[in-house]
Amino acid sequence: MANLKVRDVMDVMEELAPISLAQSYDNVGLLIGSESEVVNKVILGLELTDSLLEEAILKECDLIIVHHPLIFKPLKKIISQDVIGSKVIKLIKENISLYVAHTNLDTTLGGLNDYVASKLGIQVDTIKVDDEIPNIRVGSIKEMTMLDLAKHVKSSLDLDYLHYCGDEKTLVSRVGLCTGSGMSFYKEAMSKEVDVFITGDMKYHDATLSVDMKVPIIDATHYGSEILVSEFLYSELNKSFKGNIEFVVHELYDNPIKTI
Repeated sequence: MANLKVRDVMDVMEELAPISLAQSYDNVGLLIGSESEVVNKVILGLELTDSLLEEAILKECDLIIVHHPLIFKPLKKIISQDVIGSKVIKLIKENISLYVAHTNLDTTLGGLNDYVASKLGIQVDTIKVDDEIPNIRVGSIKEMTMLDLAKHVKSSLDLDYLHYCGDEKTLVSRVGLCTGSGMSFYKEAMSKEVDVFITGDMKYHDATLSVDMKVPIIDATHYGSEILVSEFLYSELNKSFKGNIEFVVHELYDNPIKTI
């Protein structure tokens, strides 16, 4: 197969993560570029950082696929002095297209939530797809203490740190999971009678609620619960294109939140 185009990659991405599954507030799909451009090399990442963009230019990539949208709110102007505007200008100058798969990739069956669940050894319950696909995954794991599960999550996701709240000695086996910032789904997870909820971006008042409700939370951080998106997409896209397009993973991105 030769002369594959952006549209061909889009077709595979949209079979994996249909745009119709994205939340109404989201901005997914082809954000910059042309469907008709030829694609030989694609770089994959979590964010369109300056370092990812520079690597894309250096490695002569034709397409960037990331999880988080570069353009989230309407732009009133595109100028080089603006952080987002400067990236938009550079992408257009370098003729590099930008594609985003965000909440649609989180919720789709076999998507990022399921990939992370498999990394953690969670046996996800059978999901019935009716009118909408759940934003969380619920399943079972070998029974252990909450503290041991927190250690397991930290090790399995190769994290430098994580946060947790709740009784460390509580035995848990039924787990709720939402990658990224999933605290808004905490009560939904509790309605499914989970013993513990794993997500990112837990706030202080979330933790106090968790203590009162006696359902612990493990905060694997927004970064830590989603950085595997590049690894996941690399595997899926290589299966589809069988070497006809070169895919590379942006390696230089690290958690921007540091601890001492």
